[in-house]
Amino acid sequence: MTKERIQLLQQNFIRLLSVSDLTGQLFYKRLFELDPSTRSMFKADMQEMTRQLMQTVGMIVTGLSTPGEVMSLVAEYGRKHVEYGVVEAHYDTVRTALLWTLDQILGSEFTPESHAAWTEAYDFIAKVMKDAAFKK
Repeated sequence: MTKERIQLLQQNFIRLLSVSDLTGQLFYKRLFELDPSTRSMFKADMQEMTRQLMQTVGMIVTGLSTPGEVMSLVAEYGRKHVEYGVVEAHYDTVRTALLWTLDQILGSEFTPESHAAWTEAYDFIAKVMKDAAFKK
């Protein structure tokens, strides 16, 4: 990713943090609408799920500047998610829910450039996770 795209993601993330509860509520509501079977994978209450979501997204957005430092952790997340019942198709559903949530929260700040940056970042992270989880 370019430095400019990473900076854009980081700026967007600061905005998401300012409304983290709403971000989590919208994301999980949309995820469960898109694929109700995912609901059973989440045992924690909504506040805890939101905290974990924002912490993970923050770690990834921050880590994109130095990807070598966080990729082993991202790969571990991929392996761990298999234990929760995650299959490859869920990654597309999560991408859809995430991009929809970003559009809802960021509004006019979710420009085509932002959309492209988030899509690139998500696809990169998802590939690392899927490779770790499903490639033998």
